[in-house]
Amino acid sequence: MDNKWIFSITIFVCCFLLTPVFFIIFYSFVSSVYFSWPAEWPSLKWYVRLYENDGFRQAFRTSITMTAIVTPVSLLLAIPTSIALTRFNFFGRDTINNLLMSPLLVPGVVTGVVILSFGSARGLTGGYFLLVVGMVIFTFPFALRALISTFRSINSDIEECARTLGASEWQIFSSVTLQQLKPGLLAGSIFVFTQAFDNFAITAFLAGAGHTTIPVETFQYIRDFDDPTVAALSGVLILMTVILTYFIEKTLGIDKFLRLDG
Repeated sequence: MDNKWIFSITIFVCCFLLTPVFFIIFYSFVSSVYFSWPAEWPSLKWYVRLYENDGFRQAFRTSITMTAIVTPVSLLLAIPTSIALTRFNFFGRDTINNLLMSPLLVPGVVTGVVILSFGSARGLTGGYFLLVVGMVIFTFPFALRALISTFRSINSDIEECARTLGASEWQIFSSVTLQQLKPGLLAGSIFVFTQAFDNFAITAFLAGAGHTTIPVETFQYIRDFDDPTVAALSGVLILMTVILTYFIEKTLGIDKFLRLDG
């Protein structure tokens, strides 16, 4: 097939897949409650209403606070675990690795119900603690997978050279190993952040009064109201995604980031 046809088909498929995104952005700038054509736009009315909505502001603070705790905790747990699974050969290593990755295969609803039941049996109600624990359990495999992929690609000869030159194990780890782990740490932190920030299935069970996250607050809003405020929220999240993608490309590279996801 001619390269021009392949390029044309690729552009068509990309535009087709991005059509809902373009429509949401367009819809967020209309001035009327219901979409009509020709639409009266542009207007920042719904973005202003989104900012003035106390529920969304509180949910955004909760989501940011929760992800700010979950991300470093997941990485701190994943670093020694990835070292053990890649640098040491012991009985049952593959089985342990599969068990640690198993939360990726369990539906989020099941995880949320189990953690909620576990917390309720011990007198823990919905709040930051239970929410953070649930998100760490869910996001830990994402960080672990990124770090294991990085460990398998780094050059261990550099560590041996540092050891030969008299460096201590801590100096080797902090000055050599961690420096080579930077791509995995960056990828893992992005995986954890996005999964924790955007999760609905688990947070719907674990978020208590005053600790509602963005996905849960969005669901509650569209259940009671029908206006483009959620479209404005989607526009903000799309902008955050574009900025995050640009940051990944400049710091790590999209191709390398996608390889770490494997």
